[in-house]
Amino acid sequence: MITAQCLCGFAELADEEVMDHLFAVFEPDDSTGKDGQVHEELAGLTCSCGSTAVTAGELEDHFMKAFTPGDAVGRDNKRHGPPLPGRYSDSAVLLTGDAR
Repeated sequence: MITAQCLCGFAELADEEVMDHLFAVFEPDDSTGKDGQVHEELAGLTCSCGSTAVTAGELEDHFMKAFTPGDAVGRDNKRHGPPLPGRYSDSAVLLTGDAR
C-alpha cells in the first residue's frame, strides 16, 4: 500500500491523513478564505458561505479550494501538496486549480 505524502515530507500516519495535514497548514485561524468570506462547516454538509455538498469529500474540496493559496505555501512558509500529480487525487486537483 502506498502512503500518501505531502511535498514537505509529511506522510500519512494512523491518526492523521494528508487532508488533515493540509487543513492544518492552510486553514487560517479566522476561517477566512481567499475570497474574503468565512468558510466554516455547518450542519448538513453546508458551509457558512452558503455552499452545499452531497458528500463530506465535496465539502473538504470546497474548504481546500477556499483556503489553499495559489503558490501552495502554508502558514509555515513551506510548499505543500502532492509530490507527484495524481498521487492522491483530491489534493492534486485542489492545489493545481484544475477543475474536474
